Amino acid sequence: STPVLTRHGLSLDDLDLWEINEAFAAQVLDCLAAWQDKAFCKDRLGLDSALGAIKRDKLNIDGGAISLGHPVGAGGTRIVLHALNALKRTGGKRAIATECIGGG
Repeated sequence: STPVLTRHGLSLDDLDLWEINEAFAAQVLDCLAAWQDKAFCKDRLGLDSALGAIKRDKLNIDGGAISLGHPVGAGGTRIVLHALNALKRTGGKRAIATECIGGG
């Protein structure tokens, strides 16, 4: 997620929805905490400051993989299609769909 945001000059607030695949709920919570940690963002992501916080009403708005399920071998496709359908339903324009490795 971070390289996409940086490459396109976007901030967390520029996105209408976030679909973060969660193998475990703790994994999503860890990504959220890491993006708010200046040292992590500097050392691991090469940023000058913390990325920031995602508004909770924009994150996995229908519950994510824990509630919707995780089809083996098709998780990425499910996440992207779910994000597109959620954008259509909510009138949003931008979303990020990410798998649960590499810090989001």
